[in-house]
Amino acid sequence: MPSPDPLPPWRPLLRAAREREGRSPQARWLQLATLAPDGSPRVRTLVFRGWAESASLDLLSDARSAKAAEVEHQPLVELCWLLPKARVQFRLQIGRAHV
Repeated sequence: MPSPDPLPPWRPLLRAAREREGRSPQARWLQLATLAPDGSPRVRTLVFRGWAESASLDLLSDARSAKAAEVEHQPLVELCWLLPKARVQFRLQIGRAHV
């Protein structure tokens, strides 16, 4: 059985910040920046659902939305996760997003 991937260095920092947020619903919201097919930027709020792997987030979005087509067209995206009670912001450049 293969060993699980090691946690990236930012994961414990993010976990601690989310714990400081408590049960605030806003702690689950993050922003996804994509590019539309015409090259214009788009930013939308998504809901964090959990971890798919050690460095892969599982995010909820409606597959019928334009963002699904944008990610298919250009899978390089960036996430911004603001945790106001913890007074910290995480910006994660994603290698590749998948719908």
